[in-house]
Amino acid sequence: MFRIRPDEALPGEGSWFVPGQYLTIGLNNTEKPELGGVRRPMSIASAPERRDLVEFYIRFVDKPESDNPLTHLLWKTRAGDRMFLRSQPVGKFTVEDTMGHDARIKVCVAAGTGLAPFLSMVRSKVNRDPSTRLDDWAIIHGASYSKDLGYRDELEHLARQHGLRYLPTVSRPREEAHWSGHVGRAEDFFLPDRLPGLEDSLGLDRNTFRPDRVGILICGLQGTIGATIERLLHRGFVPDNRKIRRALEIPEDVVAHTFYEAYDTVPPIDLNDTPRVAELKTTFHGSGRG
Repeated sequence: MFRIRPDEALPGEGSWFVPGQYLTIGLNNTEKPELGGVRRPMSIASAPERRDLVEFYIRFVDKPESDNPLTHLLWKTRAGDRMFLRSQPVGKFTVEDTMGHDARIKVCVAAGTGLAPFLSMVRSKVNRDPSTRLDDWAIIHGASYSKDLGYRDELEHLARQHGLRYLPTVSRPREEAHWSGHVGRAEDFFLPDRLPGLEDSLGLDRNTFRPDRVGILICGLQGTIGATIERLLHRGFVPDNRKIRRALEIPEDVVAHTFYEAYDTVPPIDLNDTPRVAELKTTFHGSGRG
């Protein structure tokens, strides 16, 4: 968890960003100056009502693709160090720009640090109205081990006090004898044999986990994003991504229900896998939505 205090004071009134947006942060490589600096977009975890700092939830990359990875520089910083922060928030991964504010349950699917934008969203709602209810919000948070379930205490508090439907899950339970909660990856909640249990957790009747009752927001690993999209096609959930829609022959005027934060322009589904795409197309059009 990195907390950064901008040089210039944040606006004293109003929302200076919309929950779900991101900022670009960066550092110079002082040990290897020839590599220069590196900057990366990071979703904001703090709420816009917080004025003293900006908070980020960041995972250390063990096997970076770059020879100048930002996290390897970040982990060497100490309190008081300076870094680059672009003060203009950007991004369309907001409730307003995706599913919109309606009566549907907002199911937020987070893999690891993909939790950050959803934290900002629910924190902001409570900041704006301490008596607000979060019954129409669900956060599925997947991690390898329970110790990696960041902000767990805070989210459990929001569940107790505000009705947030918080569903943490770990993918390596055999190495944690004390863990008695959900197991598997975040996207495993959408497996056919687990959907009835998810409906129970969300207060839905059986077979009503449908686009008219639920909207999906995903952030995190490409595998989680792709698997969530694929596993919900049979329930008629339409992905927002244009490349995926074209591959599945979904008309442009069909409303989307599944949205994800995309720092990577490569679709989370391998659209060059012709047999797989054909199978997914059949699944979606057989759902009655096509």
